[in-house]
Amino acid sequence: MCLRTATLYGESPEDIMSGISSSVLRNPTLGFVFSSISLDISDLSDQLSAIPFPIIGCSTAGGILPGMNENPITEHSAVGCLLDPNPAAFQVQLFELGDLSSFTLGESIGKWGREQFKNPIFFIFTSGLGTDVEQILEGIHESIPGQTRIFGGLAGRVDRQEIPYVFTNGSCSSEGVAVLLLDESAFEIHGIMTSRWHPIGPEMIVTRSDHTKVYAIDDQPAVDFYSRFLQITDQEITDHTAAFPLMVKRKDGTEFIRSPIGVDWDHRALIFGGSVTEGSVVRIASSRYKGSYSSRTVDISHSYKEIQNAHLLLLFSSLEGHNSSCSAVEDQINTAYQAGTAPLIGFISSAGIGVNDNDRCEFHSENFSLVTLRQRRRR
Repeated sequence: MCLRTATLYGESPEDIMSGISSSVLRNPTLGFVFSSISLDISDLSDQLSAIPFPIIGCSTAGGILPGMNENPITEHSAVGCLLDPNPAAFQVQLFELGDLSSFTLGESIGKWGREQFKNPIFFIFTSGLGTDVEQILEGIHESIPGQTRIFGGLAGRVDRQEIPYVFTNGSCSSEGVAVLLLDESAFEIHGIMTSRWHPIGPEMIVTRSDHTKVYAIDDQPAVDFYSRFLQITDQEITDHTAAFPLMVKRKDGTEFIRSPIGVDWDHRALIFGGSVTEGSVVRIASSRYKGSYSSRTVDISHSYKEIQNAHLLLLFSSLEGHNSSCSAVEDQINTAYQAGTAPLIGFISSAGIGVNDNDRCEFHSENFSLVTLRQRRRR
């Protein structure tokens, strides 16, 4: 049975509520809403409490909804989608970090997922500078044997001073994780993720860090190191660090990107969305050279079959990817959308969660993560 869908767009919480009530989709059972912080997400969440089926969402640095206008990226608005999957095949819940460590929170999410379904698939949206997304994922992996599939992203924000949020019907959190759990026996999921960053500086050592907070690189305060390398002032640091993330090398030689999402001025430290271990070998990276984004079209073309068979496409693209090469990212969104017939929704995130080259789901700063979703035939 084909999964039926209907997209949403609104410039106020009232617009979204009106779109839900007047939707052409009869009897929806699940909804996604990705909203700009300018819409007052707390109010939006409160109004969504009147909806009789689960809604899950987060704040964004821009919504993604191609096909409505020439530009597939919307600002100061909300985008979403209503679906009608079998209610027995999914669960939605919001988890608060509270006094838990990020790893313990991940374990709690994983154990909950394992209790619901034999083979759960996780879509998670996280908020807050206090959450270590990488540790949340490790906690989920630890609590479920085998290769667990996890997708999603870190809630977005346009201004570094804004507080990102995740939400469900009537619940909103600035330090939590909103989780959509799917039963793998009911859905076919395929993930595509690319990250086209290239090193521009020499290798360095993280000489002092504590999970997501990097205090020193090559024995220099992290803020001072970045300021000197980029030749910028303290006042410019928050506007430039996202364009120049750290490329971190693992012991096996593989690399991943970590982008600063905040600054601890008292200690002149940089705060990252995921852990950067003390002693890590790192290099500053940039996407600002010809060809960085063109290869994404090739990556998408390798997955045309999955895109063409999908009932829904979900896309999580990084903030800096959008800012540094806006037209190129828009081209990639349109390429994915035009490759199939399914609606595509998503948001500009601070970082994404998706499948790496070893088919393991991990946290990646500054990426382009596309997920195809198809409902299996009911038996």
